[in-house]
Amino acid sequence: MSPVAYLNSLGMLNKRTMLVHGTQLSASDRHLVRESQVAWAHCPKSNAKLGNGVASLGLLRSAYADGETRIGLGSDSVASNNTMDLFEEMRFAVLMQRARSRRYDAMTAREAVEMATIDGARALNLDSQVGSLEPGKLADVIAVRLDGFHALPAYDPYNALVYASGARDVVYTMVGGECVYDGGTFPQANIAEAATRFASAAQKMRDSKPAPPPTETDSNG
Repeated sequence: MSPVAYLNSLGMLNKRTMLVHGTQLSASDRHLVRESQVAWAHCPKSNAKLGNGVASLGLLRSAYADGETRIGLGSDSVASNNTMDLFEEMRFAVLMQRARSRRYDAMTAREAVEMATIDGARALNLDSQVGSLEPGKLADVIAVRLDGFHALPAYDPYNALVYASGARDVVYTMVGGECVYDGGTFPQANIAEAATRFASAAQKMRDSKPAPPPTETDSNG
């Protein structure tokens, strides 16, 4: 049986379940997704880097009867995705779906932005708090410059964000109404200290030597 069917046989699929990748989704899995309303984390760049394939987003989307998909955009961590730039994830998501299906309309830039925002919030069951700019929700906001030469001419904001922009173009970030990034500075973080900690952790990983596998003599005493 498929991985999704196997999880369903164990009683692990419900609205609080989040599955990741979805590159091995079968046509019959669509019915299980529809019944359980599980959420998905789509990690196109990681899947591409590791050669794991391309998730069938069209098949996944069709499993959500109400039209409000619970497919969010993910990075799968630095272990398989060096930059974790969600702008790149949006771009990869669109381009890979179009390449996979050989259809220009397989996915749009607006759908990619929604996957990075409100759809991701739905996947985490947080759409009543975040994911869109609405009264009563947390003030989670970013401002992105679209006047750089690489983004001009910016006729459509969704196309500009997905096809031309990157994390380098973010000039302001607010989380819960508090500024955490402003024009190159992080008011609430010590970047130098964080960089030192990262370098120390990386050195420890390089210095660590895993134990060799047991030999036949070792295993038999």
